[in-house]
Amino acid sequence: MTEFFIALWFLFWSVGRHEDLTFLGVDNGSPLWSCATFSFVHISFIHLLINCFGLYSLCRLLRHMKGWVALMLLASAFLSAYVMQLLGLFSGLTIGGSAMAFAALGIVTAEYDIKRRVRFYSSVALALFFPLLFPQINGLIHIFAYVFGFMAGKVYYFFFCLKRWM
Repeated sequence: MTEFFIALWFLFWSVGRHEDLTFLGVDNGSPLWSCATFSFVHISFIHLLINCFGLYSLCRLLRHMKGWVALMLLASAFLSAYVMQLLGLFSGLTIGGSAMAFAALGIVTAEYDIKRRVRFYSSVALALFFPLLFPQINGLIHIFAYVFGFMAGKVYYFFFCLKRWM
């Protein structure tokens, strides 16, 4: 399923090279549907590659979840944009698939083995707070997507992997 999202991202990026797709981004006054479309538009090829690498490398760890990953990624990205829009937290137009990548990071964190948590959580902290150093990156949506991904992962593991919790 990850490959499908990456293919969509490349398709949107290809179209975006010739057409302005920023109307698909999300901001405080954007229509509700933009909460679902902002994740598919990227501003540059480097932006696209970074998000593809993040999503692919994290979702490799989640292959056992099959179609549930796609649903959790889409729901987490949508909810993070929707909550930020409700609270008026956008400071400008937001586009890019990093919300899906950070949701995947949250899902992975929800399952991660406790023996390696210190090193892993330090990597998570760096990944979450590094974008806050750059004003053009909406780091807050990364944090919201991570939290929603983590909650989705916990719900999934509670209902489908109950043996691990007992």
